[in-house]
Amino acid sequence: MEAIEDQVEKGRLRNAKLFMFTDNSTAEAAFYRGSSSNPALFELVLRLKKLEMLAGLKIHLIHI
Repeated sequence: MEAIEDQVEKGRLRNAKLFMFTDNSTAEAAFYRGSSSNPALFELVLRLKKLEMLAGLKIHLIHI
């Protein structure tokens, strides 16, 4: 996560598509729902959504 935030800060992911893969279907659902009642998961969703807005980034979170 920190590596993605670093790349956004450096401007390297402007208007890019980022594919992230997870083995956690709950994280995927929370990301697309935009929220979670779990504080840690909510923080993750918030950080990812902020990155999308800051960089014009499109994140695709995919459960595998």
